[in-house]
Amino acid sequence: MSIRSEKVASAIKRVLTANISNLAAEKGLGLASVSTIKLSKDFGVANVFVNLFTQGDKSDILVKQFLDLLNNNRGQLRSVVAREVQMRSTPSLRFFYDDTLEQMQKIDDLINNLKTNFPYKENYGDENVYKN
Repeated sequence: MSIRSEKVASAIKRVLTANISNLAAEKGLGLASVSTIKLSKDFGVANVFVNLFTQGDKSDILVKQFLDLLNNNRGQLRSVVAREVQMRSTPSLRFFYDDTLEQMQKIDDLINNLKTNFPYKENYGDENVYKN
């Protein structure tokens, strides 16, 4: 990514984070944040990757409701970006759920499970050498 596109993505992220968080809080979905913004080369499309943090167990239905909420308010969010970020044209917004944190947690759980069930034992060859 070029420096200019990184700056534009950062500005869009700053503007959208507060608005998306407010939308999720109003609907009682939990705490939302924007993890990444990826712009197309011509700045025509901004892919917005969002996270959702809830107190209970997160279900696919809740994530779908969250993405539907964002897609239904896409025009309003785009107008906020147009007002706050000075650009020739405002990119259209596409929303995606970022499940990186859940994937990291699953991998961490698998590693911890392996450590618990199959503890590592060092083997330096002939064990008779170490017996006195």
